[in-house]
Amino acid sequence: MHRSRVFSRQTRSSIIRWVLRCCARLDRSGSISRPPYDRSLNRIPVFFADLSIHDLTLDTAMPLCYSDGQASSISVEPFAVAADPPRFASTTAEGHTVGFVMVDQSTGGSCAFVPGCGALDQRLVRRLEAVDLVLFDGTFWSDDELIQLGISERKARDMDHLPVSGPDGSLARLSEVSRPQKVYTHINNTNPMLIEDSEERALVDRAGLTVGADGMRFTV
Repeated sequence: MHRSRVFSRQTRSSIIRWVLRCCARLDRSGSISRPPYDRSLNRIPVFFADLSIHDLTLDTAMPLCYSDGQASSISVEPFAVAADPPRFASTTAEGHTVGFVMVDQSTGGSCAFVPGCGALDQRLVRRLEAVDLVLFDGTFWSDDELIQLGISERKARDMDHLPVSGPDGSLARLSEVSRPQKVYTHINNTNPMLIEDSEERALVDRAGLTVGADGMRFTV
């Protein structure tokens, strides 16, 4: 089973304190790494800082500490989401792709971050209903989005991304989740809901969800 990782900043001034890796796919890890990639995933060489790397265990909350060892008020708990393993993986055990629930113990506020997800089952819906803020996979509007544009022959679900639209899409499922603020993230530039005056954006707005944008801040 691939375990998610948390990276703690140790050197060089930055507002970034931790980096959470949600899966082992190299296209999602490459922005913090440099080749050659360590395919055992025991260590990823990083070009901008020295990092301490910690394994996270599924469904177990881990307190996050600063680089000097001082405890923060934040804990993170990874949970498995529907997705196939990356192509280089030799096993199909649960946990190749995860979401995170982050809790600030000082305020009681909580956030679920699910940037890649192939299905929204009832177990995941219940987990999302328990938090204050949901940041969810908004990669593609339709299952055949890239096919219709002539960009790829693969469907959204082939890449483990639940499309936003459709009777079983994420918009229909998330509109039934009433408690948290719900924001789409990880949005592909082909997704028409990015266009502010589009019909797709209007459908998202009417359903009570928000299309994420650079610079957004949330308080929980």
